[in-house]
Amino acid sequence: DHVMKQIETFLALDAEKCLAIGSDFDGCTPIPDVNSISQIPFLYQALLDRGLPGDVADRLFWQNAFSFFQAHFTDK
Repeated sequence: DHVMKQIETFLALDAEKCLAIGSDFDGCTPIPDVNSISQIPFLYQALLDRGLPGDVADRLFWQNAFSFFQAHFTDK
């Protein structure tokens, strides 16, 4: 629930096209309720269950990060 509220807060600030969900599960402070990579699919589904459109969930879970790395770390 804590993570969901944080995501909803950022989305309310119009961060749909820049927020990217990720974590360093090796050596970081655990995220409440998301303490391993195995929890990520459940977080994705929880967002969908709360009414987040699939295309927005895809942006948060991979497309925004992919777009960032593509724009900044590939030959142009």
